[in-house]
Amino acid sequence: MSKLILFLLLLLLGMGLVSSKFFVAPKPVSAPIEIKQKVVTPPVLSTPQVSRTRLFTHLENLSGDYAQRSAKGDRYTYKNRTAARNYITTSLKNLGWSPNLQSFADGINIVAERPGKIPSAGTIIVAAHYDTVPGSPGADDNASGVATLLEIARIFRNLSTPQTLKLVFFDAEEIGLRGSLAFTANMANLANLNGVVVMDMIGFGCYSPNCQKYPPGLPVIVQRNRGDFLAVVGDAEHLHGCDLDMIEFR
Repeated sequence: MSKLILFLLLLLLGMGLVSSKFFVAPKPVSAPIEIKQKVVTPPVLSTPQVSRTRLFTHLENLSGDYAQRSAKGDRYTYKNRTAARNYITTSLKNLGWSPNLQSFADGINIVAERPGKIPSAGTIIVAAHYDTVPGSPGADDNASGVATLLEIARIFRNLSTPQTLKLVFFDAEEIGLRGSLAFTANMANLANLNGVVVMDMIGFGCYSPNCQKYPPGLPVIVQRNRGDFLAVVGDAEHLHGCDLDMIEFR
């Protein structure tokens, strides 16, 4: 009997241990932890705005009343090209650039450079010639290109880019491309070069039918009979697929 009682006591003790293992009172459920994630708002990038007023001011100063007073209406003679060159260099300096004058036998090119953030990204040249044919104020050919280049100088003066930006104003282009030939003959000007954009006669437009004819020999079939586009001419042989295209600017 004593053994039975002891067995029962051991059984009850064992059951108590098992029950305590499997029938433990549940722990109170704590409230879910709220994880607050900081929302990072990307910075708003302001898009540089082209100034129509500044473009026309440069255009008028190079070919309008200012040119009539200071350069007798054209930028062909050395004296008149000097007046235009002074205007360009002064404009660049006022924008914080440091123009460099590169003299050659027939004139003086103007070069201004702003280093990029990544030297290995190379250099992009944007250029325009500032001389004219005799007796012409050269509003379209090529004060339009020069005015645009000066506006680019204003927009990019504080705008950081990976590539180095080099602005070049060619002299003596109307007498045989002598300014650009002199520039490219200096290999230091072409170091680490990744691309070139040359602007010429980009200010004229006409909108009536048949107001513009195309020069013979263009390697494209042009379907437009109005001067409401820009022509982008690329060197397909060296630039791997770039060709001539037409871009409307209405």
